[in-house]
Amino acid sequence: MKNALYILLIFACVFVGFSNRSFNIRERIPHADEAEQASVFLNLFQNGEYKYNPNGPHGPTLYYYAAAAANMAGSPAPVQITVNYLRSLLLPFSLLIMALYILFSPYVGRMAAWGACAAFCLSATASIYSVYFVQEIIFAAAILALAQAVWKFALKPSALCAAAIGIFAAAAQSTKETAAIAYPAILLALAIAASLDREMRENLKSAIFTRKILKFAAWSAGGFIIVFAAFYSSFGDNWRGVIDAFLSYAHFVQKAGSPEHSSGFAYYLKLLAIQKCEGARFGELPILLLSIGGFLTACFEIFKNKKDNKKAIAVIFMFSAATANIFLLSCISYKTPWLILSPILLLFICAGYAIQKALSLRRPAAWIVSVLALCAAGYWQYGLTKAAAARYNCDPRNPFIYSHTVKDFGNLIKRVEDCAKVSEYGSDIPVAFITANSPWPAPWYLRNYRNVGYWDSRLPQDIGVYEIIVCDSNMEEVVSKSIDKSKYASEFFGLRKNLILTVYIKKELFDTLIEGRK
Repeated sequence: MKNALYILLIFACVFVGFSNRSFNIRERIPHADEAEQASVFLNLFQNGEYKYNPNGPHGPTLYYYAAAAANMAGSPAPVQITVNYLRSLLLPFSLLIMALYILFSPYVGRMAAWGACAAFCLSATASIYSVYFVQEIIFAAAILALAQAVWKFALKPSALCAAAIGIFAAAAQSTKETAAIAYPAILLALAIAASLDREMRENLKSAIFTRKILKFAAWSAGGFIIVFAAFYSSFGDNWRGVIDAFLSYAHFVQKAGSPEHSSGFAYYLKLLAIQKCEGARFGELPILLLSIGGFLTACFEIFKNKKDNKKAIAVIFMFSAATANIFLLSCISYKTPWLILSPILLLFICAGYAIQKALSLRRPAAWIVSVLALCAAGYWQYGLTKAAAARYNCDPRNPFIYSHTVKDFGNLIKRVEDCAKVSEYGSDIPVAFITANSPWPAPWYLRNYRNVGYWDSRLPQDIGVYEIIVCDSNMEEVVSKSIDKSKYASEFFGLRKNLILTVYIKKELFDTLIEGRK
């Protein structure tokens, strides 16, 4: 009876989680970053060209994975590829992460592993960024696998575990340069775990402070170098990329101190708690409370019985790695909500441990109360996630999205497409985007229109030849003085929060469009 109930509850969490992911794939308008990543991917997929850019959009694994997945799915025509399609290619990583939790069950308990799966499915952060066409879900999966490999090595050092550590560390670094933040967090957590278990300390001493270190270091370094060099060299086509991988940190250190995307120290803590914005509530508080509960339970078990508590120490290890990572991220002024994904995957294991302990209570009354409390927490998190991942999926009020494209931008793209249909130029219609702010995702949407140009602080020559002129508020005054406004109809569309675009359409074209609709 109990097992049937557990299966039903876990199935409900998985169903809700993948429903939210499916909704995000279909309904959420692409973020500027997604469009940029899609353009890099398309160049690789269509032309076979990719070179790592140390000043660009992170590491190469996303593009090579997506290209391989697209080829396996039937090689769609490039003109038919959409960001929605590319998002769907990332769904297997949600299954992979759940598989990693299940494979870790011998170290924390079977119910703890399934509880982690439930937390992963219900999480707002995971529901959104597991199907965001950026590097984050691949990076988070690599960090989770790395933490698990480090733990297994600490329990039983072996060449296989050492190689796995190198491979997963390289996979993480080849995905995002922020791996450099996760590494010390995991090492600190390992030191804390080793301080709690004598057998683990002896294992690590034997592995590190004897000649065995040469073997383990060789296996780990070998695994790291092979994966790292393969991706950054574009599989041998661009060995300069290996050097650029190190040079990229100059760019990212500068970016980390940029005031443009800076937030206070408590930014990530607020995301994990509860935020209320104009009547809507967002957060991960139920999962956070379960994670803290799992950690405190593990600490109590260690305090009560110091002999053999490997499962409790594993929970402390994961909690320590996650909190250390969040602390380091909080110390950097540059902050975005997706950076929290990789550490909270570790917290889900702690939440699963709390669920396991709650469901293992033997007294019927206590068990019933625990089940009801967990159902209430799950329903609470479901409501918070529904707000973040569905109801306000691209609303500026949603703190789980950042500088996101607003839905109204889709109306602008449709306006350009409709104008092209009635224009004498067709898909060759001349369009000028003149914006001090980034015009993305427009270049992705309009990639098949050959005469669309983009300018930032200057005007194109012969501006009057353009049938459509799009400008932001920074450039609107300059543009309006450079054209004969009597020859244009003007409209307004949103791009991002507090960013309005003015669109000038030649009156003859605009009138033709309106007449066609009549």
